Amino acid sequence: MATRVRLLLPVAGLTLVAGCTSFADAPAGTASSSGTGTRTPTATSTTADGPLAVTDEVDLGRSAADVTGARVAADGDGYAVLLQGGAGGTVLTPDGATGVTGTVLTDVALVDGDPVAAALTAGAVDPDPAVGVLLAAGSTALPTDLAPAVVAPRGLPVLAATGGDQLFLLAETPDGVGAQVLAVDPATAEVLATTDLDLEVDGATAVELVGLVPAGDGGVVAGLGVTTPDEDVVARLVELDADLEPVGRATGPEGRLVGLTGDDGTARALVEAPDGTLQLFGPQGGREQGDLGAGSRVAGVAAYSSSAGTVVVTAFLDQPRPTVVVTAPDGDPTTLELCDGDGDALAVAAAGDGTFLVAGTCDGESRLWTLG
Repeated sequence: MATRVRLLLPVAGLTLVAGCTSFADAPAGTASSSGTGTRTPTATSTTADGPLAVTDEVDLGRSAADVTGARVAADGDGYAVLLQGGAGGTVLTPDGATGVTGTVLTDVALVDGDPVAAALTAGAVDPDPAVGVLLAAGSTALPTDLAPAVVAPRGLPVLAATGGDQLFLLAETPDGVGAQVLAVDPATAEVLATTDLDLEVDGATAVELVGLVPAGDGGVVAGLGVTTPDEDVVARLVELDADLEPVGRATGPEGRLVGLTGDDGTARALVEAPDGTLQLFGPQGGREQGDLGAGSRVAGVAAYSSSAGTVVVTAFLDQPRPTVVVTAPDGDPTTLELCDGDGDALAVAAAGDGTFLVAGTCDGESRLWTLG
């Protein structure tokens, strides 16, 4: 039976004086203070027969009307949920919450267990949003701009991933038509290293930042959509080692990249194929992940591998209820409704132990579901 607990946390707003607070929309669904919570039982959520079911549910304490997107980071010891919306955002952990206004929080990662959010903040002089990081500790906190300064001219949401005790960020380049990966000290916001990505596309006119996931050697894999001079959008995966040196050339399966997930150092790309199906590309090539029909949008994807094979959870928007599709090893995709009310599944992450965390909304509330 699923259990539900309401997370009662003071989330104070911190207003930042800014010349501009209008950035590109953050993706709707791939970082602390002390306290303890109590769990109370609730009714079992609606689920479909399949390899996973809802085993736990947490009320995140924020109205669904104030939530436009979410991101989730998880490891074996904890999680962090970023709820985006309005003129700010909130980072929540099992122990507390940190809220800001006047800054767009775009992603969250766990660095040695501590949540760190990527941020875009309008500057007083430069009209382009400045890239920064937010150490989520206490009820409010100020983001720190990167040093040297990095700007995002188109306001594309910056993505975050962890490599050991180091934070990696995927951001657009100053010309607005390329992408760069930065290694950042999360405690000081100092940029330790940076590299512009070679996307293997001549005359690219725009990029879409889709995902950033850890690689097995302490590096990262970046996933992007690149617009060609012919207005086609091609998928590109770029692997970098721990020193941000390229590992081979940029590759990309045919189709539009809609999600990227990392599992035990292996990057898996979710692609909308030319025939409209969703395919997950990993070491064994493409694998169908289900399709909920025309107009459906992918909010996020996560995978977990064991000796029994790989389980994949894909979160979809534009459904009557918060919905994910679960694909088990050698099994057909199974649709799983997370609750009986209206809402959306906005983000999903694998916890590393066979369970998955899904952040979203239902019945006017923001919630976090555990699938196991």
